[in-house]
Amino acid sequence: MQVLRGPQWAQRLPGPGVAVTVMTNYGFHSAMERAGVAVSMDGRRRWLDNVFVERLWRSVKHEDVYVWGYEAVPALEEGLGRYFPFYNEERPHQSLGYRTPGEVYRAYQG
Repeated sequence: MQVLRGPQWAQRLPGPGVAVTVMTNYGFHSAMERAGVAVSMDGRRRWLDNVFVERLWRSVKHEDVYVWGYEAVPALEEGLGRYFPFYNEERPHQSLGYRTPGEVYRAYQG
């Protein structure tokens, strides 16, 4: 927490209205809120706020990044450009009844 108290830290914050990764430490939340940074998707500081994003990034890392071992940012950008359409439109998700996110989204739109 000592690092969070210095003025140098406050100057490095992204700014008001910018959401950052949710952490569970109350002191961290308080410091971020004082700086005007959103720390939770719903403002309630629940662990569930971040679980969906963490699951997504676990899939991205294990199914794409670690498999291809990108050595440069342009290659990573190209690979992720292929992976996310696959993730959303072709890859079945157990939590969605083995449907794709695209199928679920379209079902609720119509």
